[in-house]
Amino acid sequence: MVGCSQKSVAEILKKHRLTGTVRDLAIPGRPRVTTKRQHNLLVRKCKKDRFKTATQIKAEVLSEFSIKLSTSTVQRRLRGAGLFERKPRRKPHLTTKHKRDRLSFARSHKNWNTEEWARVVFSDESRFLLYTNDGRAYVRRMKGEEFSERCLQKTCKSGGGGIMVWGCFC
Repeated sequence: MVGCSQKSVAEILKKHRLTGTVRDLAIPGRPRVTTKRQHNLLVRKCKKDRFKTATQIKAEVLSEFSIKLSTSTVQRRLRGAGLFERKPRRKPHLTTKHKRDRLSFARSHKNWNTEEWARVVFSDESRFLLYTNDGRAYVRRMKGEEFSERCLQKTCKSGGGGIMVWGCFC
């Protein structure tokens, strides 16, 4: 009639008799090393510079506030706040002038029709590098911050040799 076994119902009734509630009790364990205030401090330090490692944040907190934490504790607190280590997305560095010019172009061409765009040739060039500098940089970011300016690794077109390829289409 209830949709669960007789044993399940008996266990729930027993739990209510013993504790006065059917809710799950808090699981006992070691208390946290950090206070809520220290947790917020770690999050603020990380958000100030997303490319800082947990080790660097730990050292900063130790030197400034004499709070001794392990690197893994710092990592856990940051992950708990939704700041996960990720490889930063790579994107060409755009100056303020680049952004202004792009916006101006977009505004002046937003009402173009298909026939007008058919008269335009689109071209691009790409450099294929012999040696790329992957690096092992990580950035801590929250969900939805993938392309946030603060979480991007700026790149320039250079490397240890390669070939430049140019192409276009109509």
